[in-house]
Amino acid sequence: MDKFYRIEYIGKIKRTGKVFDTTDEETAKENNIYNEKLDYGPKDIISEDELIEGITEKLKEMKEGEEKEFIVPPEKAYGKRDPSKVDMVPKKDFDDTDVTPMPGMHVILDGKPAKIQTVSGGRVRVDFNNPLAGKRLKYKLKLKKVFEKDIEKSKILIKENLPVDEEEIETEEDKEKKKIKIKLPPGTFPEDEEEVKKELKEKIKEKTDYEEIEIREKTIEEEDEEDEKEENQ
Repeated sequence: MDKFYRIEYIGKIKRTGKVFDTTDEETAKENNIYNEKLDYGPKDIISEDELIEGITEKLKEMKEGEEKEFIVPPEKAYGKRDPSKVDMVPKKDFDDTDVTPMPGMHVILDGKPAKIQTVSGGRVRVDFNNPLAGKRLKYKLKLKKVFEKDIEKSKILIKENLPVDEEEIETEEDKEKKKIKIKLPPGTFPEDEEEVKKELKEKIKEKTDYEEIEIREKTIEEEDEEDEKEENQ
């Protein structure tokens, strides 16, 4: 993916109209799918792996600011249901967990998410298919912004990996030398600062043409000087 995208969306199951995913907090609350652990609001997409095929195809057709509603068939969403992914497991497999198996319950078995279909005697029938497998989906998608410049993409990558707002990231680039300098607020990096910097540089090199990348936190003195200049303006 040469471009990064900033999108908003609402995803529904076409047959029932049930909302199963959204970037909008109010919509999530209205449809009882709100999760306080999630960050709501526009979502930045930096890799096709983050999206189902049907959305990726539409994004490439859309212009910045455009909004579309469209249907995504199972083969371009979460695939068709696979009967071989429905299995019977002994009820005793749950003995070492805090879970009492009940129909409709979502569980993790052998590291994989599953839904319990039935509990009968000493056996439990579980479905390892994605809950959206086999379903036609309806999306309302808005393309808020397209990021094509390397300097923009670098800021997005920093924002996605560190607790910093996009507006707090200062950048200076030299296109001829394929170099970028990035300054962040004091205290941005965790304890393993050098390891995080190394990973960030690798990600930026992978997604941009920069060959030389410098990332550092501003000093307290630099912050004080900037504050003083703002006060004197």
